[in-house]
Amino acid sequence: MLPVEFRCQCETYCLRHLRPFVMNVEGPKGDPRVYKVRIAFTSTHCFTRKRQPDDKPDVWVNTFDDPRTFCPERYERSKNIREVFVWASRGKAFFADEWRERERRFLVVKAEPALDPLIVPFEVEPARSKKLDVILNVVSAYPAPHDARLSDRVYFPTLIAKTARGEIISRPNPNKSRGRSGRRK
Repeated sequence: MLPVEFRCQCETYCLRHLRPFVMNVEGPKGDPRVYKVRIAFTSTHCFTRKRQPDDKPDVWVNTFDDPRTFCPERYERSKNIREVFVWASRGKAFFADEWRERERRFLVVKAEPALDPLIVPFEVEPARSKKLDVILNVVSAYPAPHDARLSDRVYFPTLIAKTARGEIISRPNPNKSRGRSGRRK
């Protein structure tokens, strides 16, 4: 679990916004259930970036045995991560191409005016508690260029409902051809 705060360059940064929380997600059309989803953060990647050779030690973050560097831009963008998931709970998620071999890796993408889209990779699994339905672990959050290639979509409530039931979430067949509209035939 992340600390409540950390110090970097003689400043204290609050991380309370990255504490685990529970969110309700309404089921997809025809499913009257409201699913309880626990969202947790499993790394420092929401407020750090990959360490570069010229980074000074006073901006290093060494949590979870993962040497990283504090990133003010990621930190500022992470402050509204809860709102990003509330927004995403009524829309689409994407299959995460970089983890194609992992069944339950996805990402949400939130566009914000005058900023590059915020990409939030996460993993989902059924909860083992009667008080929760799904565990969603946020792996990272980072700005991506506007031209970032996004893979196939899945309706977020469907993703949550199927995960809660332990069902496989089918990805559209990537080998099917697309028509001029970009949609699968």
